[in-house]
Amino acid sequence: MAKEAKTKTEIIREALAKWPELTTGEIAQKINHPGIAMAYVSSIKSMDAKRAKKSRRRVGSRGKTKGRSRRVVSMTALRKAKELAAEVGGITQLRILLDLLDDLK
Repeated sequence: MAKEAKTKTEIIREALAKWPELTTGEIAQKINHPGIAMAYVSSIKSMDAKRAKKSRRRVGSRGKTKGRSRRVVSMTALRKAKELAAEVGGITQLRILLDLLDDLK
């Protein structure tokens, strides 16, 4: 059977996984493949690190809180908000009132 041709990027990623302790220059020497220089190994390593960092950031995020700071709300404040919602006719009415209040600013 014919071997599947590997891309330079795949070769570099395999080498980085095999020898994580080596520098980019040492990995380029070990690979000894035409067209794979230290700078190319370095750029692949850097891109993979950025992707890993980006995926770590997304783990705990939610779409609705994006751009807003997360605030800690006490149970007392939550209970008062629930009581207020009941007084004004429900959560929908409370949201309408809050939007109007926000527009007054």
